[in-house]
Formats: sequence, structure tokens, C-alpha cells
Amino acid sequence: MDNRTAFYKKLKEILDKEEQWPLSYMFKFVCPNKSAVIASVEEKIAGTQKMQRKVSRNGNFVSLTIVMEMPDSKSIIDKYRSVEEIQGLIAL
Repeated sequence: MDNRTAFYKKLKEILDKEEQWPLSYMFKFVCPNKSAVIASVEEKIAGTQKMQRKVSRNGNFVSLTIVMEMPDSKSIIDKYRSVEEIQGLIAL
């Protein structure tokens, strides 16, 4: 089992044990302050949801916060997996 698979397995266990569904879940990411990267996150995660942005002091990075109503832990993990390929994106 690779590190990503182990991480998602543990996250699912924690979410299933500690949360009641559905719930409002906060996705938080940090990425380079590039419109293409931000647009990819909007496309893959945010959709019609409101995404808050906060640009770093020097303007090189931006933090992205998206709060979404999620039906179950699998849906959360699916969202995280959908953005794994975005270069420079860090999930917090």
C-alpha cells in the first residue's frame, strides 16, 4: 500500500468514526498564485460553491478554502483524489 492510499484509508476511518453525515466539510489548499491552477481547483472541487482566497504577503501563493456539504467520507476522499494531479497544489 503506497503512502497516498494509506493516508486516505486513515482519513476515511477517522471521518467515519468521528463525524455524522451529511456535514459541512472545509477543504483547504495552498497553491502558486497562478490563474490556471486556481481555475483547476474551482473546476474540480468548488464548482458552484464559494471559494475564499487569501494571497500570501509576497503574492506568490494563495490559500483556497471551500466549504461544502458532503454526504459521506468517500465523497470527501474523491474530491481530494480529483485534485492530486494539479501541479503545486498542497492539501492541508
